[in-house]
Amino acid sequence: MIMTDTVQFRVKRSDPATGRSEFQEYQFPYRRGMTILDGLWYIIDHLDGSLGFRYSCRGSVCGSCAMQVNGDIRLACETQISTLPPGVITLEPLGHMTIIRDLIVDMEPFFAKFQAIKPYLELLHDHERENLQSAQERQQIKDAVNCILCASCYAACPITWHHEDYLGPAALSASQRFVFDSRNDNSGERLRQMNAREGVDGCKKISRCTEVCPKHVAPSDRIQELKDLIKEKSAKGTL
Repeated sequence: MIMTDTVQFRVKRSDPATGRSEFQEYQFPYRRGMTILDGLWYIIDHLDGSLGFRYSCRGSVCGSCAMQVNGDIRLACETQISTLPPGVITLEPLGHMTIIRDLIVDMEPFFAKFQAIKPYLELLHDHERENLQSAQERQQIKDAVNCILCASCYAACPITWHHEDYLGPAALSASQRFVFDSRNDNSGERLRQMNAREGVDGCKKISRCTEVCPKHVAPSDRIQELKDLIKEKSAKGTL
């Protein structure tokens, strides 16, 4: 972006309670290093305190501020205004998710699907033993553990738009993390759970999830690893 003294945001404003849905434009002074989130906070502090958006850490750790920036899914806190093309910057909520207000979407269905895969280690035997893991074992889950639950992949996935029961890329990537985790005692049950239409069978490897992931989890690759393991165990009769 060729920087000028001012920035112009075009923000999708929505209020389902009243049926209001329109774009509203804001103009404000640019400062060096300003991010999309900085711009939104300038609007809140100086122009319009009614604007709704989510944020928390401001450091691309929590995933709260995922939104569409000029049609691309990004984290507002890490998107530098100077890196964007010249002109008006259009901000919209994550697509294909119920809008609560403005840039805020309902995350409950997303988190419900994440909870459905039981995102924790299960120790079926000795609860007192220390769970050690080698560097080589950690390597098998090194990508999946970086997920910050921003729902960028979920919003980008065409399968989640049309199949309500499909768990989605984030939940399936998390499942890969626990199936392949050497410290987990219940990988077999998890793998059988994923061997279903709402699980890995639902993924068509369109890979939009991998394109938008801010942490390079590559969900489509993680899902493929689950598919490959299911195929291998099915062939051996050990699934």
